[in-house]
Amino acid sequence: MKLKGAVALVTGANRGLGKALTQALLSAGVKKVYGGARNPKSISVPGVIPVQLDVTKPEQVQAAARALGDVSIVINNAGIFQGSTLASDDLFALARESMDWSVCSPLPLGLLCPDISPTAPQRRQRLCSRPRFGTS
Repeated sequence: MKLKGAVALVTGANRGLGKALTQALLSAGVKKVYGGARNPKSISVPGVIPVQLDVTKPEQVQAAARALGDVSIVINNAGIFQGSTLASDDLFALARESMDWSVCSPLPLGLLCPDISPTAPQRRQRLCSRPRFGTS
């Protein structure tokens, strides 16, 4: 994958792996990196453009899709950790919440990728430069 000159969005970019991904993308020559987080003020990597984005809120995902039309790489890193163990009484509830967050919540991020969004007007025009979409 060519990164030089690309435009990336990393969700959960305020700490941990997401923060490291934004740094790595900038080091690799990505032209622009958007960092999505529930609290955009928590984005601390110089050169990363903070974006308010809670992937569990469809209205925020839709707003990001409208505002970030130049995105060519989406890395969905947003997630949760409840700190429970396999012996937890509420293991199944926690597992369901984790699956909802990790599997269902990122689906609307496809709106950021015109090639896979059926409602995007530029869908047919970008078939040669498909945005990359991945989850961590």
